[in-house]
Amino acid sequence: MKKLLIVLLCLFLAGCSTVYYEVGVSSLAGGRIAPASKNYLVASGNKGTTSDDLQFIEFATYVKRGLAEKGFKIVDKPEEANAIIFLSYGIGNPVEHTYTYSVPIYGQTGVSSSYTTGNAYSFGNNTNFSASTTYMPTYGTVGSSLQQITTVTYRRYINLEAYDFDITNKANQNTQLWKTEIESSGWSGDLRAVFPPLVAASFQFFGENTRRKVYVKIQGNDKRIFDIATDKQLVLAVKYNNEAYGLYKKGIELERGIELVDKALEMYPDNGIFLSTKAEILYKLGDYNSAYDYIKRGLELEPNHLEMKEDLKRIEKALNKTNEEANK
Repeated sequence: MKKLLIVLLCLFLAGCSTVYYEVGVSSLAGGRIAPASKNYLVASGNKGTTSDDLQFIEFATYVKRGLAEKGFKIVDKPEEANAIIFLSYGIGNPVEHTYTYSVPIYGQTGVSSSYTTGNAYSFGNNTNFSASTTYMPTYGTVGSSLQQITTVTYRRYINLEAYDFDITNKANQNTQLWKTEIESSGWSGDLRAVFPPLVAASFQFFGENTRRKVYVKIQGNDKRIFDIATDKQLVLAVKYNNEAYGLYKKGIELERGIELVDKALEMYPDNGIFLSTKAEILYKLGDYNSAYDYIKRGLELEPNHLEMKEDLKRIEKALNKTNEEANK
C-alpha cells in the first residue's frame, strides 16, 4: 500500500523567499535564568480563553517549541510545574496609511535644431523648387500630478510572562521571573500566518534581559520558522514508518521493520497509517491474526482509506484459508 504522509507544514513557506518580517522584542528578567532549572507550564493569559481553546492550543504549541529550542523544560500537568508562563496574543485594528507623491508629466519642451531639404525640377525655361523643414524637438518634464496610495497594516503581538508557580499557593503570591513582549506590524491581518515567524524571531530572547527593545529581521523561508511550525516528533515518527514500509516492500529485514514501526507507534499509537504498516509487515511474516487486529484498528481511525480496506480483504482471505486448513 502506498503511503502519502504530508507532515511538513510548508504552505506558509512556499513562495515567500522575498517576504521579511521585522519583529520588535523587549524582554525583562529578574536575574540570570537557567532555562532547565524549572518545569514550565504554558497557560492562557487572554481573558476568557481557556486551555482547551483550539487557537490557544495551536499558538501554545509554537511557543513551546520555541521554549524547547532555548532549553526550557515544558510540562503539561500543573502538579509537575514549578513555573508558569502566561501566553497572551492579539492583533490590532487595521490602520490605514495614505502617502502622497508627485508623478512627473513628460512632454515636448522646445526645439533643439532644424534642417531643411528640398528638390529642384527643371522643365524647359522653368524651374520649380520644393522644400520641407524638419524640427528636432526636445522632451522633458512639463509638469507634475499628485497621486495617493493607501496601505493597511496590522499590529500583531505576543506577550509571555513567567512566574514562580506553586499549585498549593492559595494566596497566589508568585514572583515574576521574566517577561517577553513581541510585536510586528505588517499587511497581514492573519495572526495564524504570522505567529510562527514572530516566535522564530524572538525565542532566542526568552528568559533574557534585552535592556532595550531590539529588532530582528527574519526572512519568510528561514529554517527557524520551519522548525517552529513543524512537529519534529511527527517527522521522526514518519521517518521510522517509511523505513519500515520500505523494508516491507523489499521483503527484507521484516523483524527490523517491526522494530521501526513500533517506534513510530510508541510516539503516535493512534495513527492509522502506522497501524496499517505494522499490519502489512505482520501479514508478510504470516501472523495473520495480529495483522487483522492492527488493520482493524487502523480502519477505525481511517474509515475511508480505500487501500486499507483492500488490505483488510487480503488479510481476511489469508486468515480464513489458514482457519479452513486447520479445521480439516
